[in-house]
Amino acid sequence: MLESSLLFLAFAALGIYQAAPSVTTGDAGEFAAAAATWGVPHAPGYSTWTVLAKALGTALPMGDWAYRANLLSALCMAAALVLLCDALRRWSASLSVRLGAVILLGLTPLWREQSAVAEAFAPLALSGAGLLWLVAAAGDRLLSPGPAAALGLVFGLGLGAHQTLVLVLPALLVAGLGKKGRWAPALAYAAFGTALGFALHLAIPLRALKSPPVDWGHATTFAAFWRLLLRRDYGTFALTVEGASGFTVTELLAQLWRFLRAVFSSFGPAGVVLSAVGALGWSRSGLKLRSGVAAAWLLTAGPLFLFVGRPGFDPLTSGALERFYLLPLLGLVPFVAAGLALLGARVPAFSVVVAIMAAVSMIPEAIAATRRDDYLAYDCGRAILRTLPAKSVLVMDGGDDTFYSLSFLTVASGLRPDVELRDRGGVVFPGGYGADFRALIKEMKEARRREVEGR
Repeated sequence: MLESSLLFLAFAALGIYQAAPSVTTGDAGEFAAAAATWGVPHAPGYSTWTVLAKALGTALPMGDWAYRANLLSALCMAAALVLLCDALRRWSASLSVRLGAVILLGLTPLWREQSAVAEAFAPLALSGAGLLWLVAAAGDRLLSPGPAAALGLVFGLGLGAHQTLVLVLPALLVAGLGKKGRWAPALAYAAFGTALGFALHLAIPLRALKSPPVDWGHATTFAAFWRLLLRRDYGTFALTVEGASGFTVTELLAQLWRFLRAVFSSFGPAGVVLSAVGALGWSRSGLKLRSGVAAAWLLTAGPLFLFVGRPGFDPLTSGALERFYLLPLLGLVPFVAAGLALLGARVPAFSVVVAIMAAVSMIPEAIAATRRDDYLAYDCGRAILRTLPAKSVLVMDGGDDTFYSLSFLTVASGLRPDVELRDRGGVVFPGGYGADFRALIKEMKEARRREVEGR
């Protein structure tokens, strides 16, 4: 209990210290505005994230809504490390091994950056860590009704944080191999738990009926709700609206190389070497976890995700893609722990020294990942509002950072109520193309724009 408390407090404090003071670039402005108004952010709606952010922001009215959403990320990421650490303990990892592995993860630049901004990936990491903890805590009883239902419940709730959690299903199935119990009842209980957790998505149409300021797709009908959940406007499996790259052997190898470079960039040379040692000597590491579970998690959430989505290699897509490596990195932690265990098999102090040296080597990049002085999106949005004359109309066409920062500043912070903001795409603000424009599908929006603008 003391170990978990200290670990949580240390990384929560670090996350809060490094948290951005307000809105940041990317989707943060939209998420903060959705939390403030309990709205519906972009597809697939992120129901779990919105409910968590609304609850925390209401309970802890510190700073503006963007800062409160940033605090949610800091707390979720710290809690995820605690669950991972306790899972490793249950898999028989020693104190130095489990702390060394999770501290390395907690100091990776990606982990630090996502601990400081309002994005959906912190609750995703917490959901993934929760699943691994349940696998460890259940042990041989994983197929029993209680553990199976609990696993499904966390999985269903996690889908409301980010739908890429579905990629870890193969790892969970591998975890159940050889366990006591029957598969059919276990799957039924897991399905029930998943349905129960996924039911939180019903908050989307219920809130859409209230027409909140942030109301993506206005999902008040089953067709609109289904379209939102499946991300139809993005192409469902595509990462961005720009689409996917080619489906050739060369392209797939390029995606694999992209993932390997991301892992190396995240964990650094020390972490990569430790994970390689752990993978090669897994059977002698003493970890009570089937290596196939960690391997399936790492491969399906990493390379398989890239093979299916085939995100392009343009700067926009590559920049947005980095956050998606957070989930597969959870599967790399057991290999890092196994590597540390092998190095300390004969001389336990050796693993401690290696873990400390590896952590120290990552501190400079962990410090550089701070966002506490990040006022870029906030200042940009404020500058735009200051240039607008009284009672003016601003029409925007493209530019997420402009859309979302202005959404936060006007909707969540109440700035410039005299200004009328228009969105030609009907994404964030009304577009002037009819009251029903935001509820139209992509193709119908284009036809409506041509009709109105041609008058």
